[in-house]
This record gives sequence, structure tokens and C-alpha cells, in this order.
Amino acid sequence: MRLTEEQQHTLRAAVDRIIPPADYPGAWQCGVGDYLARQFESDLRPMLDDYCAGLSENQRILQPWWLLSSCASAVKRGCGRAGANGFGVAARVWF
Repeated sequence: MRLTEEQQHTLRAAVDRIIPPADYPGAWQCGVGDYLARQFESDLRPMLDDYCAGLSENQRILQPWWLLSSCASAVKRGCGRAGANGFGVAARVWF
């Protein structure tokens, strides 16, 4: 996977926000990161730059991590286009 350490941290926070660890392992512990790494080397390769840009924007705008749900909600409301709500890339590309 060609993500920086910070981007990997953000991705882990995002997937664990969707399927959090509780009584059972969360998404990251279940291998979502490994699955995405394989996909970024194959089917998602053309989208990797957009994913990296989206993760970097996420780091810049949506810290602390609990705000990730706000971005997902904005995408569902149709605010996921580039430039909407300060987000520099089209969030729908990487969500």
C-alpha cells in the first residue's frame, strides 16, 4: 500500500468507526487494511491517488477522529463534491 503512516492511521480510524472493536474485533483487526492494500495494488490502483488525497484532507479537516461520521453524513446528504464544506477532493470517490 502506498499510503503514508498518517494516511494509514486515518484509514484505520475510519474503518474502525464503521465497524468498531467491542466484544469482537473491529474492521481493522479483521483485515480490512490488508484487503484494501491488495485492492490498491489491483482493482483500485487507478483510484489510489484520490484515496490518498481524501485521507490527507480528512486528516486536515476532520480531526479529532470522532468527526469522521460528520463527513460520511455530509456525503450522504450530497455534500461530497470537491470543494464542498472545505473538502478538497470528491469524498464520494474514496468513501
